[in-house]
Amino acid sequence: MKKFVAFACLLAAGTANAATSVIDAYEISGSGGAYFGAPYITTLAQSFSLPRAGRLQSFEFRYASHVGPGPILRAYVYQWAGTAVGPQLFASGTIRLADGTPINATWLDHQIGLGNTLVGPGSYAVILSNYGLDSTGLNSLSLSFSNNFYPGGMAVSAAPAQTFEQTVSGSWSAPSTSDLTFRLTYGAVPEPASWAMQIAGFALAGAVMRRRRVRLA
Repeated sequence: MKKFVAFACLLAAGTANAATSVIDAYEISGSGGAYFGAPYITTLAQSFSLPRAGRLQSFEFRYASHVGPGPILRAYVYQWAGTAVGPQLFASGTIRLADGTPINATWLDHQIGLGNTLVGPGSYAVILSNYGLDSTGLNSLSLSFSNNFYPGGMAVSAAPAQTFEQTVSGSWSAPSTSDLTFRLTYGAVPEPASWAMQIAGFALAGAVMRRRRVRLA
C-alpha cells in the first residue's frame, strides 16, 4: 500500500517538476561598459527567445568588478520587438547588490527572481536599470559579456531620457559585444496530457488514502 501511494505521488510530482528549462549563456569573454552607480545612469537589457509558453522563474547575471557599497538597481521583463520593447510584464523591487567586491575579483553571480511570470512563445528582454534610484556615492558595477554566445538574443542599452518609461520606449542600441553572461530559468507550461497525468496522480493518491481510512475505521 505504501509503495502504491508513493508511486501515485511521484506520478503527480514528476509531471509538475520535469518541465524546468534553462537558457545558459555563461561563456565569459570579458567585461565592458555597463556601469551601475554614480555618476552613471544605466539601462541595459538582454533579449531572449522562448520556443513555447513558460513561467519565468529567475534571471542570473554575472558581474566582473565592483568596489565600495553595493550598487542599487531594479529588474524588469518586457516583450521584445527586435529594436524596441512591448508591454511590461514584470517589475522587481529595489535590489541592492553585495558590498565590497574588489576589482578583478573572481566572477560573481547574482540571481533575480522574476515572480513566476507567465509568458507565451516569443521574444522578451530582461532589463536592469538604476534609473531613478539613489546611487549617490556608489561605485561602479561592471557586468561581464560573452562574444555572441547566445544566438536567441543580444545585449542592448538605452540612452537616458526624462523618465524611465521614456527611456525604455526609446531607441536601443547593441554594445560592442553581443550578450550578457546570463542564465535564465523557466518552467514550461504543462501540455494537456501532462495536466491529465498530474491530476490522475493526485486523484489516485487521494482514492488510496480514502480507502485506507475506511479500512481503519
